[in-house]
Amino acid sequence: MDTLKQKLVLSCLVANRDLMAITNGIIKPSYFDPSLKKSVKFIQTYFEKYKDVPKFQTIQAETGLMLDDVGKVEKSDMTYIAEEVETFCRNRAMTEAILSGPELLEKNDFGTILLNLKNAISIGLQKDLGIDYFKDPEERLRRTLDSAKRISTGIPELDEAIGGLARQELILFAANSGGGKSMNMLNLCKNLLAQGLNGVYISLEMGEDVVSKRLDSMISKVGQDELFKEISKVASLIEKAGGTYGKFRIKRMPENRTNINTINSWLQQLMQEEGFKPDFICGDYLDIMGTTMDISLDNLFIKDKYVTEEFRSLGFDYDAIMISASQLGKHAAEAEKMVQAHIQGGSSKINTADYAIGIKQDDLMRASGEIYYEILKSRNSNGVGKRILLGWDPISLTISSLQKNGGGLQLRKKQVVVETQMTNRASKQDSLLGLMNIQE
Repeated sequence: MDTLKQKLVLSCLVANRDLMAITNGIIKPSYFDPSLKKSVKFIQTYFEKYKDVPKFQTIQAETGLMLDDVGKVEKSDMTYIAEEVETFCRNRAMTEAILSGPELLEKNDFGTILLNLKNAISIGLQKDLGIDYFKDPEERLRRTLDSAKRISTGIPELDEAIGGLARQELILFAANSGGGKSMNMLNLCKNLLAQGLNGVYISLEMGEDVVSKRLDSMISKVGQDELFKEISKVASLIEKAGGTYGKFRIKRMPENRTNINTINSWLQQLMQEEGFKPDFICGDYLDIMGTTMDISLDNLFIKDKYVTEEFRSLGFDYDAIMISASQLGKHAAEAEKMVQAHIQGGSSKINTADYAIGIKQDDLMRASGEIYYEILKSRNSNGVGKRILLGWDPISLTISSLQKNGGGLQLRKKQVVVETQMTNRASKQDSLLGLMNIQE
């Protein structure tokens, strides 16, 4: 689009407020000829502030550009101009992405190159106008039923509390340092793999072999210290599981330097080279992940907000379940009841996550083979505040349900928690009583 046509397009936009409203979201001043950039920026700023287009005389007075008064823009002209703006903006965005490539290549920043190209290709006018609520409600309900199927966590008590998982949602585990964040995330990954789902585990802390070795114990039920003594047995059990489990990739990435672009670049490479598309993405863990935003890392609240939002957005791009974790603050260990404020970063992570699960396991619980979850947030259920006592096997590192044939430990609707017994138990029976809810 040459300069003369760009001026004509601007004249049409100024002549029709509705046309400006439709196209304003994809227009950037940098796309236009240098002689027009100042005027484009003024028109956009004016429109966003006053919700209307400026007069031609106002534009000339403020920027020195005199646009031609094209009169009334007919409906057919609106369609034409809108399509021209869409094509022009997409092409210009592609050009900018390509021109920025060499500088990014020198920095080995392949993720940003890929993201810039992806964003340029996706530029377009909003053609999806949403759901016409009263039109064919039966078809809408059936479509919603199919798309809203929940996926089991593999733990009945947790499914009952949060209603299971769904694609494009983020589940966040929270524990003290050394409190089992990675182990709990890996357990969830194993349960999803057992349902035939494909996934990836991105470790920002542990090596790939360390994560793999933990999963070896979970699948084979052979303890960490015995794995290398029974290599043939363990390998056979893993290969057998591989016949029914989904595909799984474990990747170590550097802490703090890894951000959404880094992860997306790797996932795109997996898709292109091996046709691998994940059903779930586990990032271990948010607190040591970087952001693409140019912000001061001293502001942890803002940094955590962007990191969490960017990570969750991957779930939309890949239609995947998102799994991660966060550290609990120093006061959480002594608290009788975990709350959202105990999570480092606080509401900046909680507001974005769909589910937040607090983890607690002290020395007595480890000795008794127990661990418990506390539901800190559940977007799709009324499970907030529920405590769930689960089994913990120190040999296989697995977390399991304590329900047996629908019996055993059951979650109760009304809760009266015997708090004092949680810290003063002398036996396994006492620890169970300390976490069970008293049924009225």
